Amino acid sequence: MKQKCYSIFNIIFVFVFILILLGAILANQTISFTNSKPLLLILSMLIIISLWFLLHRCISKIKNINFKLEVITVISIFALIIGIQIVFAFLLQVKPSWDFGMIYDNAVGYAKMGRQTIISGYFAMCPNNIFPLYVLAFFYRILALLHLNNFMAFGIALNIISIDVSILGMYLIVRKLTNVKTAIFSLAVTLFVSPLFLYTPIFYTDTLSMPFPIWLLYMYLNVPKDSSTIKKIIIYSLIYSILLFLGFEMKMTSIIIVIAILIEETLAKKILLNKKIYICIIAFFVTIFGVYSLINDKMLGKFNDDISLPYVHYFMMGTSKISLGNNKYAYGIFNYEDLTYTTSFNTKAEKITNDKNRLKERLKSYGVVGSIDFFYKKAIQTFGDGTYFAPEKLNRFPLKKTCLHNTFLTTGKYFSYYFYFAEGVQLSLLLLLIVSGVTSFWKSDDKSNIIRVAIFGMLLFLLLWETRSRYLVNYIPILIIGAVIGLSDIYEYLERKKII
Repeated sequence: MKQKCYSIFNIIFVFVFILILLGAILANQTISFTNSKPLLLILSMLIIISLWFLLHRCISKIKNINFKLEVITVISIFALIIGIQIVFAFLLQVKPSWDFGMIYDNAVGYAKMGRQTIISGYFAMCPNNIFPLYVLAFFYRILALLHLNNFMAFGIALNIISIDVSILGMYLIVRKLTNVKTAIFSLAVTLFVSPLFLYTPIFYTDTLSMPFPIWLLYMYLNVPKDSSTIKKIIIYSLIYSILLFLGFEMKMTSIIIVIAILIEETLAKKILLNKKIYICIIAFFVTIFGVYSLINDKMLGKFNDDISLPYVHYFMMGTSKISLGNNKYAYGIFNYEDLTYTTSFNTKAEKITNDKNRLKERLKSYGVVGSIDFFYKKAIQTFGDGTYFAPEKLNRFPLKKTCLHNTFLTTGKYFSYYFYFAEGVQLSLLLLLIVSGVTSFWKSDDKSNIIRVAIFGMLLFLLLWETRSRYLVNYIPILIIGAVIGLSDIYEYLERKKII
């Protein structure tokens, strides 16, 4: 039953992502770049895959990697990653604006003068950003008490830690699912994935939520056996529920990996086997969430529900089509016109009714064929952008002009070179992810199915919700795992056939 369900799913997955890959090559929808050349995209993809294959081959040829050599190698790669991140963070530093700026400014205000400085109206409208505010405000308050006022530097440091903790989790998962050599290769791949460096100066939920999906998966892969002691089960469940709560509050999409895990558990018929753990996790999560809700009410008070944006607003916004000029459009992204429309109504009930009506009108105006075309291009725009929208964000109020701006900002004279590099990496990740879906047919118990289910879940969610390619940032480590497994499967097949 399990194998049959995954076989059907992987057929759908491979088909859908082949369409996305072809669309990203032939009709690229990256907002920050127009008139991309398909041949250059293919060439870039082939170069990147070739480099990765040679890199994998070189690492595989190392005869013995003992624990000491593994630790030295991992530390060395992380030192290189952190070094690049620090350089990028301070050379691409920006003045916090948009939602990032609202959280930062309010956290600084709280640290210096107390909670009366918090702009409650914004957080009433966007309650999803309350928890990130608390996190920054907590640390900034400590800094202020110590008379340390370099809040920006601390935010950047926290961001780098979040990104690198997720990379460490990725490494440990690849090591568990494959072997040490492939795990080291996965670390090397991260050096090619530019958003892991470009987003370091922007400590927003996209990166601050990165550790949670990956460590929730790691925790699942190391679930205690049924014969474990109650004490071990309680400790495990408590840690898992804390991670689940933190991930959910930092960015809601973090729990999509948990849905993928539950699907795996259901198909493997392990729900009842692990019922003690599930009961404990639910109990701890409900308790933690309840305590947090009480603290939240005390901190900011009860919000007027009529101020908040209903969920249907984001579904409605997810159907918008915005002209960018030169016959180019953005599909389902944030736009002020939709925000102004929703906030023009006084009550939440009015907002829900009118947003539903606008949503229905748009879909009706697109028609069946038009809707398919719209959501296809929306998928390409979301998954086919190797820049993950970082250049657009870095272009907003840079603090100073630096040598990196010519390459990584959309206005830079060398930006096109960066674009094709970033696209080559993204297309390579997508192609190898597709390969992992194909090779899964020859595996009896393929844990990488969880990876593909989670990524497919992100696709479905962002097709319906308001989207940006940066909304995928917290799943980059998950995407890398799937791609690395795909390349590893190709390499092992060629070795078995003695082609290499």
